[in-house]
Amino acid sequence: MTHQTSPLTSRRVLPLLLLWLSGTSACTKFASELDEMATPELSPGADWSCLSQAAGNPIMPTNGPPLDYRVAPRDYINGNTPPNLRVRACYRADVTCSHPATDFVLPDEDGSVTVPLTVGFNGYLEVLSDDMVPTISLFPGPMTQELADAVGSVTLALLPLDALVAFAVASQIELSPDLGVVSVNAYDCAGPSAPGVRLELNTSGVPYQFVDGLPIAYEDTTNAESSGGFANVQPGLVVVKGFRAGTVDLVGLETVLVRAQWVTVTSLMPQFAAE
Repeated sequence: MTHQTSPLTSRRVLPLLLLWLSGTSACTKFASELDEMATPELSPGADWSCLSQAAGNPIMPTNGPPLDYRVAPRDYINGNTPPNLRVRACYRADVTCSHPATDFVLPDEDGSVTVPLTVGFNGYLEVLSDDMVPTISLFPGPMTQELADAVGSVTLALLPLDALVAFAVASQIELSPDLGVVSVNAYDCAGPSAPGVRLELNTSGVPYQFVDGLPIAYEDTTNAESSGGFANVQPGLVVVKGFRAGTVDLVGLETVLVRAQWVTVTSLMPQFAAE
């Protein structure tokens, strides 16, 4: 599908695009913990039964047996493998990735990237590609095969820079080059499908939800697509909480790393909630 941009939109996009381009460079913790919470009843369309079970991030050695994590980043617009794609792993506490856990790994012939991790690895991925907004992909807990399978089941979409700016213009949001974007995939106990989760941030940011594959601004509650987030978020460590819509029942909490001019992708998973 061809998208035509009006002259007015072009005049608005170009300055924003240049601002984002002028500062995008280099590489630049998150922890999972949850306040004491009541166990909610099941709600239609979502499975929260695991909230009544022992949960929370297990304590395990960070240098366990090898575990290869496969990720297949794709261009959000056309679904192709982005050009010059490269991925590396960083430790949870290394917020600037000054001491990366792995070197940059390149994709194989089918566009998948196999990152050599270990059971118990606790951290995140830096995902870089030409013409794409640099992206952080956070793991919500120490790595296990189960967690790798769950997170890996959701496509990691990368946004071309001009597409991100165009989305912002269409939503009448003026992106700041000093701020970042947080993207949240909401899971219930059965997997990556959690409608009816209200997302909350402990700092300022413009909420959005994906509806029919497009980001709709000023919506804070997940629908069937179970994916949303916040734009214009202050860099640093911020806390994302998920509540059952219309209640104060907390079903997930993640502390995420935000960088200016980066997109941070996190997974809100009740399996890692503590009682």
